[in-house]
Amino acid sequence: MKSLEPPAKKLKMNTKEVSDVEMEEIKEPDKVRRESEKETAVKENTNDDAVITVEVVKQELHIEIEPTEEENGVMENQDTEDIFADYAVTSQQSGEYREYSRGLNMENVPRVGRSVPAQMPRVEPSKKPPYHTVCVNVHNLNVKNVPSPFPAKPRDAWDARHVRMPWSPQNEYPVQIGKETRLLKRWDMITNALKTLITKTDKPSFSADDIKEAIISYNTRFAESYNWSFDALKALYEDFSEEEKECFKSTLLPGIVRLCLDGPRAITSVIPLIRADQRSSITLSQYQISVLLANAFFCTFPRRNNHGKDAEYRNYPDINFNRLLSLCQRRYEAQLEKLKTIVGYFRQVIEETPVGLVTFTRQVETEFPDWKSLEIPLEDGQLRITSQGIIEVEGDGMLQVDFANRFVGGGVLAQGLVQEEIRFIICPDLIVSRLFTEALSDNEVLVIHGCQQFSRYSGYGDAYKYEGKNHDTTEFDIHLRRNTTVVAMDASRFTNHKMQFTERYLIRELNKAFVGFQSHNPSLPSNKLSAVATGNWGCGAFRGNMELKFLLQLMVVTVVGRKMCYFTFGDDNLVRNGYRTYQMFLEHKVTVGQLYRHILLYESLSMKGETVFEYIERRLNNNKESEDLNSEPVQNASGSSAKHSKRQQTELKYNAETDDEESTSQVDEEAALLAQYNVSNLFDEPDQDVKNGDSDKVTCENNPQKDDHQAWENTSKLPRALNSESSGISADGAAPRPTNQWKQNKKNQPKVRDQKKMTDYFKKK
Repeated sequence: MKSLEPPAKKLKMNTKEVSDVEMEEIKEPDKVRRESEKETAVKENTNDDAVITVEVVKQELHIEIEPTEEENGVMENQDTEDIFADYAVTSQQSGEYREYSRGLNMENVPRVGRSVPAQMPRVEPSKKPPYHTVCVNVHNLNVKNVPSPFPAKPRDAWDARHVRMPWSPQNEYPVQIGKETRLLKRWDMITNALKTLITKTDKPSFSADDIKEAIISYNTRFAESYNWSFDALKALYEDFSEEEKECFKSTLLPGIVRLCLDGPRAITSVIPLIRADQRSSITLSQYQISVLLANAFFCTFPRRNNHGKDAEYRNYPDINFNRLLSLCQRRYEAQLEKLKTIVGYFRQVIEETPVGLVTFTRQVETEFPDWKSLEIPLEDGQLRITSQGIIEVEGDGMLQVDFANRFVGGGVLAQGLVQEEIRFIICPDLIVSRLFTEALSDNEVLVIHGCQQFSRYSGYGDAYKYEGKNHDTTEFDIHLRRNTTVVAMDASRFTNHKMQFTERYLIRELNKAFVGFQSHNPSLPSNKLSAVATGNWGCGAFRGNMELKFLLQLMVVTVVGRKMCYFTFGDDNLVRNGYRTYQMFLEHKVTVGQLYRHILLYESLSMKGETVFEYIERRLNNNKESEDLNSEPVQNASGSSAKHSKRQQTELKYNAETDDEESTSQVDEEAALLAQYNVSNLFDEPDQDVKNGDSDKVTCENNPQKDDHQAWENTSKLPRALNSESSGISADGAAPRPTNQWKQNKKNQPKVRDQKKMTDYFKKK
């Protein structure tokens, strides 16, 4: 079996001939410039011991990571950067290494510890809204000692407003004794079962079945359940080498048992449930979190395995590890790697007890911007978009987005192994949020501050692989919380991808991101906010459109005053097209409201096969062309227009003569369609207060949620020919073409003019 902590691998990359075009894409314009002879640029990798050296010599690109090692001709990067198997940054076949980014340099991206201060408020208990439950004594914190629990005297609450703790005196379990059923103290049953388990580890016959037997003894109703088979745990144990089995029996398992049974001493406070529509926070020490996760490992939390319609915790995620420890037929190997990751976490906290704190905050908002009316322009220097790196590594010091499920953690304790599940399994501090966080509503997110990354990994989904422990060097704030902030925000799931362009879902996604991206510390100045590290939010199994989600998140960071570092996970095309579209917004001085109105009409006005970026680019170009054509053409020496050919001038003259007849009805039609959404013309002048310089004014209102089908029905009624401009410009933004070009496929270009009238007009001329 592969060791739980494999040695770090080293990478060497070969020299490769590249074209001028490829060179322009590979290099960073701000760091590596082409010279006639050569230029060297050095960039530090996430591993402090590794340095990437780039040498450009005419047409050659030589990249090397030091220290290097070549093993059987196969390159293998053990760093946590290369995690997406489908979007590999390195190519094993060609040895090519690419870094494709646009926009801000990383040095200019606001990050905690570099250019902006800590982002979260102080740890202060509060019994008034917003509530804050602090389970440790914050007056004697230091990096050398484990924080002491608070209060000194244990408290207990056995009700629907608090977590029902396993060691509560009121936690009883029915047991059949002879013909009689008795209620026994469940914590006593747990304690006896786990102590008996430890005594069995000295026997040669010990196996994972003994662990199952201990857990089932206080969960008897699930004895025959498939989700309580513990087959994955059995497979992992059988895959251990003899040395690893001995380590597991003598160190790991007894250590996890000690953590579990230390619950009544380590956690003396009652833990409230963070319920929907309630802004509240909970602060726990990392040691307390490890105690809670050890109890989850041994499945001790009561009433958390019933998710029927009448169950008490039906609207909460599961927390017990029974499904994680059971066999996953879908991805057998990856499930074992998940188990190695969680075992590696327990090994670290047993060997060296963590001393930090973690704060969990449910952020709730009731007032949101009126997106269609916001005349806030998109600003320059607001975006960095890159195809290299991942959020938790290159996003260090930023507000890091977790592409969440409404049940936070998603399938982390089941079969899931995508962005959220991987983040939770390598940072197990996050998993404990499932214990007390109710499912997120549309106006809520969960913010976790202070989590630690314990594990390194590679791969994604079925290719996920545990790569050993990670040494997290993130600095602490004054309350011993690591300066790592994760915001869990769930995107909408679409069965019909067209639904995401309806008004209801556009507003829903914008509002969700608005809650997540806004400042979580009222005392922090707006110019001191860290950047948002995000990416293709909700674009996997939830079927979100990547270009749409990029635009929506760009709109939100503009409103809240943050910068955005967008990771495309290897998608160079999205980097190229996204940044070009952003540059066009700056050129046309597009506002948030204008962009919203364009997106709202995408499904009705876009041509077949036209992407969101292409559609918006065409609309903006058409509008600019219309403005240019209204001006008098400049004549050159030959007497023709400096901008248009003689044939084009004739066509434009025809358009001008026929505009008077058609413009009125066409404008009325567009106005009527836009009125269905209560939005003004796409290019209306801003409000008077914006003209006077008050462009930061944001009006807020509660956005009514319309019925899905009604919203889609309204959008589908918009005619696709609405995008024909009154100026006569063709659909691709170019000047009108000769008559033989008008016979193009109608599916590719909407009909702009009556072809017969146009032909007769030219014959007459």
